[in-house]
Amino acid sequence: MTFRADPVRRWVLSLLLLAGSALHSPSPAQSVVPAQNRWTLDWSADGGVKPEFRGLNNLDGAGQSQSAMLYPSPSPLGLLVGILTHAALSEGSQRNEALARQERANQVLGPYAASLSTVDKQDLLERTPNALQALGSVHAGAIASPAESPPWALAVLPIYTMTQDSKALIADVTLSLKSTAAPGAARKIMIRVVSQPQNKSNLVAAWNAEDGALLKQEAVQLLALAIHHGMSELTNTDTRPMAKERTVRFPQGGEVQMERAQVLDQRCGRSLLRNLRGELMSVPDETDQSSARECSLGAPVK
Repeated sequence: MTFRADPVRRWVLSLLLLAGSALHSPSPAQSVVPAQNRWTLDWSADGGVKPEFRGLNNLDGAGQSQSAMLYPSPSPLGLLVGILTHAALSEGSQRNEALARQERANQVLGPYAASLSTVDKQDLLERTPNALQALGSVHAGAIASPAESPPWALAVLPIYTMTQDSKALIADVTLSLKSTAAPGAARKIMIRVVSQPQNKSNLVAAWNAEDGALLKQEAVQLLALAIHHGMSELTNTDTRPMAKERTVRFPQGGEVQMERAQVLDQRCGRSLLRNLRGELMSVPDETDQSSARECSLGAPVK
């Protein structure tokens, strides 16, 4: 979910920067991780007890309708206090509205509550290496057990979202790669993976069959795709040349989405994109109807 700063907040930020109060977040470690190194796979400590599922929150039409306000004040300090007070009130109102919208969006998960309750993060992790192998990923053989004491540790945190028509899952996956010798330093990346749309006539029955077997299968598949592409980025094995930006159309459930992006790779019925925010996205390729399970992703195209 993306929140855009309103003009008031941008003005506040500018004033704080001019006052020398800007804060700088530490940058992640940028050391090159050798591709041949092995690593453990675990769930991020930032995650909850269960994998998180949400309903897709369609923000279309949810823009701000706030009118401009004047801030009479006898001094620049009083002006700044007035602006900060309004910004705090506005932020609280926007937060409450966002929570209410998300609660409404989550209603799409209602018919699948029983199946979702059986989704276990340890089960997803244990099934991921086989999913990587099925994809033909070059990273499938790099996963090691903790007993092997590998030099690297990969922590994953996927957040799964179901489209409002229940036809697709989306996974926003944060990958954090740390050296076991220096656990404080980490390289992080986030990647969005959109599933192929389901075309079954009864989606509720399909997702719920066999205690949510299809839900778990798709969750594992999306996580494996995120690890494949994310690790290629984190280990610097992905050395594709810069591609020209263009508008890409792809199915997201029963709807067609558009994203301005560089197309980094197209195969196995999927496209790998880098959008204008620099984020990686793996999306269904509407021009290629072959399944990712029918071919090998293999090594990154160079």
